[in-house]
Amino acid sequence: MFIKKIILGSANVNVLYGLKKNILKTNEFRSLLNLAFKTGVKTIDTSPVYGQSEEIIGLSKKNFRVITKIPKIPTNIKLNDIEKWINNRIKNSERKLKGKKIYGVLIQNAEILLTLKGQKIFDTLLLLQKNGHFKKIGVSIYSFKTLERIVEKLKIDFVQLPY
Repeated sequence: MFIKKIILGSANVNVLYGLKKNILKTNEFRSLLNLAFKTGVKTIDTSPVYGQSEEIIGLSKKNFRVITKIPKIPTNIKLNDIEKWINNRIKNSERKLKGKKIYGVLIQNAEILLTLKGQKIFDTLLLLQKNGHFKKIGVSIYSFKTLERIVEKLKIDFVQLPY
C-alpha cells in the first residue's frame, strides 16, 4: 500500500543534482524505471529542465503516471505572451514523452502565481486541463507562507515541497 504513494524523481538524470550532486546515467535510469515499475511505483516526476529525463521516460515501455513541470516562467514575459509560452512548454513535453499522457503539471516557480500575471497563468493551465492535456495542476514550493497565499487564491490539486 505504501509503495503506491512513492513518486520517483528524475532530477539527476545526466545532471548534477541534490545534496551529494549525484548524476544518474541514462542506462542506470532505465534500470531504475524498470525496477520501480516492477515494485509498484507507478508515478514519476520530471521536468523539461531535467536533462533528457522526459525523452528517456518517453522511450520506456512502462506506463507511468507522469508529473512534469512548467519551468520557471520568465518574469519579463508579457501578459499577452503567457498562454503561448505555456502551451509551447506543454507541447514540447508531450512530444518528448512520445504519447505518454501527462497526469499532472507543477508550476516550478509558484510565487509567480501571486503576481499580476498569476491568474492568466492559472487560467491557461485550467484551459489545457479542460482540453485533456493533463488531469492535475500543482505547485512546487519552498515556503509554507507561499503555499498559504496560493491556496487562498487558487484551487490546486497537489503540492511538491522539499523534505
